[in-house]
Amino acid sequence: RQPRLDGRIVGGHRINITDAPHQISLQTSDHICGGSLISKEWIITAAHCTFGKQADQLRVRLGTSECSRNGQLLNIKEIVQHEKFNFSNINNDFSLLQLQEPIEFDETKQAVKLPTQDQEFKDGDACYVSGWGSTQNPLESRDWLRQVKVPLVNQEECNKKYSRYGGVTDSMICAGYMQGGKDACQGDSGGPMVNGDGVLVGVVS
Repeated sequence: RQPRLDGRIVGGHRINITDAPHQISLQTSDHICGGSLISKEWIITAAHCTFGKQADQLRVRLGTSECSRNGQLLNIKEIVQHEKFNFSNINNDFSLLQLQEPIEFDETKQAVKLPTQDQEFKDGDACYVSGWGSTQNPLESRDWLRQVKVPLVNQEECNKKYSRYGGVTDSMICAGYMQGGKDACQGDSGGPMVNGDGVLVGVVS
């Protein structure tokens, strides 16, 4: 399958940036992907969002609930793609972005909590995905940050569902509802999936 370059929150609700102060919008002329602050000058996003792009083609908007205005719009100094990123099956879909200048943290800008090396996440654990992607509802604005709650899905079960696309790899984690209706969609790619403790569980691919 080809990666979706503009993922979206389906079946979620509006939140304020203070509810997810790690959330950023990655932009060219407009929003293309999400991402998460992991320090005062580094962001994690999806490698397919930055694939084939130069740092000077991208900017980051942060500290705002609206992806098209307010907050700060910052330049990127460097893109560090995962060295084993595979565009054909989207394996190792991670990329790091270094901001031109470190930012100051406040209630609208904070680093996301990172998991410990041996931290485990269980099937069914509730997680939260946020972003500015499509809502698939023409009455809902995609300019305002939204969030959806989704449970983690058993890896084997997920692998079966994705078998016609080549399955899932060990670097992937699945979340969502079998009946559908709530999920990330185009435009949410690169954005965070955190658990109830605010720990980064995955990056939307």
